[in-house]
Amino acid sequence: MLKFHGMMSILLILIAFILGCYQIFIASFVSGLIYIGLFLLTYFLIYTLYCSKCSADIKTCPHVFQGALKLIFPVKKVADYTKFDYGVIILGFLVIVIFPQYWLKNNLILLIAFWIIIVFALFQIRTFVCTGCCNKKCRLCRNSNI
Repeated sequence: MLKFHGMMSILLILIAFILGCYQIFIASFVSGLIYIGLFLLTYFLIYTLYCSKCSADIKTCPHVFQGALKLIFPVKKVADYTKFDYGVIILGFLVIVIFPQYWLKNNLILLIAFWIIIVFALFQIRTFVCTGCCNKKCRLCRNSNI
């Protein structure tokens, strides 16, 4: 069930991203490309600064896809996260969430759907994924069994 919630949270974030992309591309092709670039950069930074330092692998990563990336990309030694790591991840996530708001405000239904999806994804991560995660170096880890 843990992997279900991990995959579902990633899928929900991707759906919110697609909603944002759709609304941005309606108004500006260039802005849509910028948003895609920001999303890919953020995902790369999250993987590089966070996932690659995690002890989880393809079998134990609740998000599954990030664990699978360890088969392709180099893995850092399991290490403590720095304030810089947390800062980049938070800033990147905020950019992904805040950037499309200018365009989403023109479509109330998509704006509401975007926020419901984001909140539900974060709820799933915090409630289900963090409670079963094996990454004891993460400040969000709430797994009492490790």
